[in-house]
Parts: sequence; C-alpha cells; structure tokens
Amino acid sequence: MDILYLKSFERLKEASRNFCLDLLENFTEKSVILQCWSDKVIKLYHEFTTFPFVWLKYDRYPSLESIQSYKDILNEIDNYKGFTVFGSQYTVIINSIIGMLSYSLYRKIPQQIKILDKAIKFLSLTKKSPRSCILLRLATFFFMERKFESAIEICAEIPRKIIYVTPSKRLWDTVDRSRIHMHNLLLSIEIKPLRKLKEAILAACYSKDIQNGLPSEYNYILNEFQNGMFVQSHFKVTYMTAEMWAVPDVLQYELLSVPEKFYEHRFSCPQYDEIPSIHMHPLLNCYLLQYLCYEALGKTKLCYEVLTKLNNLTAKEATVDENCVLFYNVVAFCNKKSGYYRKATKYILRSLKTKPSRRNAAFGYLKSIINQSLTLIRE
Repeated sequence: MDILYLKSFERLKEASRNFCLDLLENFTEKSVILQCWSDKVIKLYHEFTTFPFVWLKYDRYPSLESIQSYKDILNEIDNYKGFTVFGSQYTVIINSIIGMLSYSLYRKIPQQIKILDKAIKFLSLTKKSPRSCILLRLATFFFMERKFESAIEICAEIPRKIIYVTPSKRLWDTVDRSRIHMHNLLLSIEIKPLRKLKEAILAACYSKDIQNGLPSEYNYILNEFQNGMFVQSHFKVTYMTAEMWAVPDVLQYELLSVPEKFYEHRFSCPQYDEIPSIHMHPLLNCYLLQYLCYEALGKTKLCYEVLTKLNNLTAKEATVDENCVLFYNVVAFCNKKSGYYRKATKYILRSLKTKPSRRNAAFGYLKSIINQSLTLIRE
C-alpha cells in the first residue's frame, strides 16, 4: 500500500477498479503520513526502551565534565543549521539529564549555589513533557527540595493514565498496533484535510510550528503524533548512579547496589544493567513519591492510603526489566517506615530469595528491623 516504494502504478490500478489521479494523490499523502508515523514511534520506543544510548555519556559520579558533555549535545541540536528531526524528543531528555546531574552535584557539594540555579533552569524546561518518565524525575527533584505540593501535583494524574509499560520484547507489536490504528483513521479522511494533516505532521517531525488551516476535528491526530501515538506510551523511569545525591534514601540504597564491574564489550556497560542505573515502573515511582511527600507533610491518613495501594500492587504490575527486587525493596522500605515490620519483613524475604546477594539493599533493611527488635526486647 505504500505508494512511495512502487516502481509503477500497475499494482495500484489492480487494487482499485476506479483508479484515478485523486486516488493516487490520496495514497501518496497517506504514505507520507504513515512513514513519518512509523519513524516516530520506532524512534520513540528505541530511545526510551531498547537502545538508551543518550545515557551512555554518564560518569558513575556527577561532575562538571559530564554536565558539559550533555550541554554540548544540546548545543549541537539547537545550533544545527538544517532541520532536526524529532529534536524536541531528545531535547527534553537531555534537559532532564543536565538538571538532575547538576542537582546531584549541588547536593554533593552544597557550596556551589550556581549549580542549583542551573538545575532549576533545565528541569523547569521539562514541565510540559507528556512523558511520565520525565515528569517523575522532576517530581523527585521537587521532593528533594521539599516542595512537596509540587511533587504531589505531578503525581496526581499519573496513576489514572498508566496501564502498561511496553517491554523491549513487545516493541514491534506496539509499533504495528499504532501504525494499523493510524492507517484505519486515514482511510476515512478526504484528500484536502489529508494534505493539511501531512503538512502539520511533517512540521512536527522537524520541531516546527505551522498554521496551515488543519480542520479542528483532526487536531487530535496531530496531538497523538506529538504525544501518545495511540499506544499510551509510558516508559520506565531511569535514575543513574551519578544522580545518587538527587534522589530519596530508598533509591540511593538501590543505586549503591549497582556493581562497578564492567563487561568487556564495545560499549562499557556494567553487569547489573545496560548502564549504571536503576529502572523503575512509573506507577511504583509515583506511589513512592506520594507516600514520602504525605509522610513528610504529616498527612497520616493520605500516607496510609498510598501505602495500601503499594501493598495491593503485585510485582508483575509494577516491575520493569523483570527486576522484582526493586519492587520488593521499595514496598518493604515504606512499610518499615510506617512501623509495619511484619509486612516489611515479608517483602524483604521475597527480595532476598530472589537475589541472595550482599549487594541487595534488603540486607540493610533486615539488619535495621532486627536491631530495632533487639532494642525493644532489651527494654
């Protein structure tokens, strides 16, 4: 059906008894839209799930050099003389990276106030991102800065939206589903609005805004192209070891568990994962931040409600990359913090059974509970 790749019009003639030039033009417009649509959704999923090369410039610890390397990438995108295809997708990730790296460095060396200003500047540029994985990094920054209401506001809508985080193995199923849905929509659109839609989508590809008179009833398709792609695209939330100082204690413990041993490979990648990091399901990350914010504000009832939601989650519902250990440890941490030691111990034991290693943060939680129990016995 893709007219751009036909050597002649014979197949099109055979496919339609009422062949005419309008039909040819209609197929051409649809072909361009579908090609852009496929390129976008594939690139989107590859960058966020399968090949996260944008993260590979990280050092294990925050540094001015690492921050500058990402600024250089940002400058290359901004100053590129030609058109930057999907530039906004890269820009929002890099703004988040520079912001969190800068904030981590500031927390490590608090005397450098200017770095805090830099973190605020770059993270503020991510507020309008449609990606929960970017917004939750911003919410984490707000929590660390004790701007609890701002963090809660970001987290409020996320549990209502997230249904499923696409694993790398199911990438092509998701891409095909998105493309088929789009193709079916295009079948019912007349040639004139179809041409306007093509122009608007091409402009969005190159991060350009145009006013070309696209009928308002088709704006939702353009919005989906820019944000959702009809697949509710939610992705795992990445925290790097270099961001250790920019995240809550519970995530610091997990980042400390990431080993430093590297494979001998074309890309230097640690044994624990593709890059020195942890990946969280957005729903788990969201509930954790809500719990910590309500706990800090002393809102006991709301805190308990979120903890109940956490306890009702299953590992399958809130795990990415088959890392159940992170899920068990987060839920154990929250139960322990609320004084529910028996329930916390249940999750700790599940975690240790899954990963019986001293690098598992659950060992620390278990030690803490044992020490508290011994103190109570002595008293």
